[in-house]
Amino acid sequence: MKAAAAVAEILKREGVKFLIGYPVNPIIEAAAEADIRTIIVRQERTGLHMADAVSRISSGDRVGVFAMQHGPGSENAFGGVAQAYGDSVPIIVLPGGYPRRITNIQPNFNSFLNFQHVTKWCEQVIVPDAVVDAMRRAFTQVKNGRPRPVLIEFPTDLLREEVPEPIQYTPTQRLRSGPDPRDVSRVAEALVAAERPVIYAGQGVHYARAWQALRDLAELLEAPVTTSLQGKSAFPETHPLSLGSGGRSISKQLNHFLKNADLIFGIGCSFATTNYGVAMPKGKRIAHATLDPTDINKDVPADLALVGDAGLTLQALLVEVKDRLKGGPRGRFSAVTQEIKNLKSEWLAQWTPRLTQDTKPLSPYRVLWDLMHTVDVANTIITHDAGSPRDQISPFWEPVAPLSYIGWGKTTQLGYGLGLAMGAKLAAPDKLCVNVWGDAAIGFTGMDFETAVRERIPILSILLNNFSQRRLRRDGAGLRRSRRARERARRDRAGHPARHSKDAGGHARAPRVPHREGRRLLDVLDAVMQIKYRIGIMPGPWPAGSPADGLDFFWTLIDVCERTAIDSVWFSDRLSSPTPVLEPMTTMAAVAARTERLKFGPSVLVAPFRSPVLAARQLAMLDYLSAGRVLPAVGIGVEQEREFLAAGVPFRERGRRTDEAIRIMRQCWEESEVTYAGEFWRLDRITVLPRPLQQPMPLWIGGNSEAAMRRAGRLGDGWIPSFITPEQFRIGVDKTLTFAAEAGREVPGDHFGSLVNFCLDPDPAAARALALPFIPRGRADAPTLEACTAFGPAELVAERLEQYVRGGGSKFVLRPMCPPERMLDQLAELAAEVVPAFHAR
Repeated sequence: MKAAAAVAEILKREGVKFLIGYPVNPIIEAAAEADIRTIIVRQERTGLHMADAVSRISSGDRVGVFAMQHGPGSENAFGGVAQAYGDSVPIIVLPGGYPRRITNIQPNFNSFLNFQHVTKWCEQVIVPDAVVDAMRRAFTQVKNGRPRPVLIEFPTDLLREEVPEPIQYTPTQRLRSGPDPRDVSRVAEALVAAERPVIYAGQGVHYARAWQALRDLAELLEAPVTTSLQGKSAFPETHPLSLGSGGRSISKQLNHFLKNADLIFGIGCSFATTNYGVAMPKGKRIAHATLDPTDINKDVPADLALVGDAGLTLQALLVEVKDRLKGGPRGRFSAVTQEIKNLKSEWLAQWTPRLTQDTKPLSPYRVLWDLMHTVDVANTIITHDAGSPRDQISPFWEPVAPLSYIGWGKTTQLGYGLGLAMGAKLAAPDKLCVNVWGDAAIGFTGMDFETAVRERIPILSILLNNFSQRRLRRDGAGLRRSRRARERARRDRAGHPARHSKDAGGHARAPRVPHREGRRLLDVLDAVMQIKYRIGIMPGPWPAGSPADGLDFFWTLIDVCERTAIDSVWFSDRLSSPTPVLEPMTTMAAVAARTERLKFGPSVLVAPFRSPVLAARQLAMLDYLSAGRVLPAVGIGVEQEREFLAAGVPFRERGRRTDEAIRIMRQCWEESEVTYAGEFWRLDRITVLPRPLQQPMPLWIGGNSEAAMRRAGRLGDGWIPSFITPEQFRIGVDKTLTFAAEAGREVPGDHFGSLVNFCLDPDPAAARALALPFIPRGRADAPTLEACTAFGPAELVAERLEQYVRGGGSKFVLRPMCPPERMLDQLAELAAEVVPAFHAR
């Protein structure tokens, strides 16, 4: 086996799914032959940034790998490796080297010699027998201790030589070490004794995946939490104890609590001195917990110190603190959180005019504020570029999920954000990945947009036209600026009122998008945002037998959905049924309490059955308590008059009542006070609080009829019918969009889907026989059933969904048609064989 092939084989055994590189390096070709996806970039630095993000977004579980050619390729890669070194990111770099006979002859560039100061481990392989051992050392080093780049240089002539077979290689382990228990006791004692402690979390919390332990400790101590830019998103910034984060720009509440802290506890951070981080006030008592002992007392004197993995450290502290607090908090929570809330309200009151101003062109603050209130923040990964984009976004963006913000700044190379967003998309294909940059940054790496298109890596780039290049050109020409001009160019600090109405960020534009109100601007940007394809499920026939059997079945089903890639679970709304049917509002509340990730919705909520104010309040509360996981869908329900009579609603009024209910629900979610006079309901100064976390709250419309399509176009945000063929679905999508246009509205292009009944079995005939007794009668004729159901192997289900996708669909609710005792197996097989590939498309 050639050495290049041996390297590729080891990468595969280590779980490397893709190799990013720039030709020519034989390892790239060998990786492709080993069935590792190879991604070729336009320039080396962007490729290294992509590998960087792969490692960050996976908490180092999947190490990003980059390969480049010897000579110019290695020279050009230096900046990307230095960036990863400065921000402590574990990547493996595999440069080619000059042939061994000239590797040390000037002016040939020797990576082993030149990269030693920006790598954790640097090695040159000079004999074929050393290839396997060198790769073992590389992966051991990159997985353990402080995360930083590892580089192994392979001379080009060596890569063509034979390596002894068979290769003896076992994937390396990731090991963790914890702090000294005596030191833990001392820090725990100090934390409990502190009257105003502040927790400062760094990216070590991300690498340890210790987010819950951090939250548990903060809530136990009732201590406010802030993060470094690299640690941002380790603590949800919507949490009452969150102070937010920042770098050069910080919030009023963060500034206040740091100045008044009597103990600052740094966990998973270096406390390194940088212009782009939160500076610790002088003279504060510091407790420093870090993985790398060289961080201790390096930049900030530490009164107390812990050395070890952030997760093990936090777990040990939790035990000690609980013991000292006798198992629970002391009752400071309300006072601390109220203080945070008051300061944050004052700060936002100062900044809200700037964040919402309607200037022409748009302020960058307005763009970023509207972006945060438009995208699904929990399912978005965002990063910034150097300079004003970093300082404008970092104090205001409030991540709610771990690893949803890539912050950086120990070194500040322009153009970094594009590669980070692309690498994040590779690591998390189900997320919307965004980079925010300015006109200087795009000049450095903008050519790699072509890479994103060619390699099918859909991302969203927000370009702020902040006129940096114009200022640089002017200053570079030696023009002496006036004091006023210098003041205008100075960046605003988010913790203080703006010095000028147009700060250094200048203006914001998306390329070739004219000025509109911010929300409309982002609607235009929907065209370049990736459509998310999602599969949810609706439980099929409920098990007969004792209540205990049904209850155990229900919780098992929910647990299966939560731990697999299934996106959501949906529940039908019926007042009367000969078989058990779960009431949707109650069931969704149970699901919200049981799960952390799973979304849920009614399919569909029959609007005429209940007061629209009550329905709006219940859905808003569910959305608030579940951190934005509700998917409201409404319709007129099944064509059974007896159910409407049971609800006290005339059957013939169901459509008009549904339309009126939709209008009222929307107003309740969006307006502070609702007064409404309609045909069926009259409201006088009604307020629904708390508001839904999702703003605006999406409202899907169910139903196959043209009236349902009209309702979706004129009143809804999406359309999801059932028992409809792919061709009928395509026609329905077109009609819905037409109705929306006639009403002067837009229905998002990724808000169309369908309910699909399925049954998995390698034999289609057996699957059909299994499903037949459970198909609802009278919902569709035989040809329609044949075209809209999927009974057979997983490939058939995938192909049926693909038919709907071609008609404009992207969101699907799949319902297993089979005996109850087979349902869990069906869902597990669906989650394993169909869902991952569909979500990643």
